[in-house]
Parts: sequence; C-alpha cells; structure tokens
Amino acid sequence: MNRIGIVLILAPLLILGMHYASELIVVQECLDAGGSFNYSTMSCSFTEQWDYVPYSVRHRWNLNIALGISLLGLVITLLGGRKPRAPRLRTYS
Repeated sequence: MNRIGIVLILAPLLILGMHYASELIVVQECLDAGGSFNYSTMSCSFTEQWDYVPYSVRHRWNLNIALGISLLGLVITLLGGRKPRAPRLRTYS
C-alpha cells in the first residue's frame, strides 16, 4: 500500500515537472532568438508582442489534478503506515 501511495505522490509531480520544463525550453529558445512568445498558440512571433501568461493560469486543471492525485497518494501512504491496534483483553477481578 505504501508503494502505491509513493507512486501517486511522485508520478504526477514528475510528469508536471517534465511538461513545465519542455514548455520552458521552447519559450526560452524563442526569447533568445529575439521573438515574443504567444502562449495561447504556443508559437514564436517576431512581429507582434505578447503578454506573459503564467503556467498556473495556462494549465490550471493540470495543476489541480496533479496536486489532487499527489495528495491522495500522501493520504494512502500515511494510512498505510498505520498498524492495526491489538484488541484489548478484558480482565475481570
């Protein structure tokens, strides 16, 4: 049960991190070439100026789902680490 929880914690965060990094590389290449990046079409423009749109605005649902799955993994990990309580023995005196 703990392995499932750990996978649920790490996998969405790693996938989200790779997605963020791949977008970052494309944007950085465009800006280094002297262009302006259009985040709505994910294209580089050398004629128009585009405003910056944060990653959290562009991919709100991806972030919410990934963090929700990671939170579920944390709960599974924490509950899976609990040991069942031994039943109490009643003693009569």
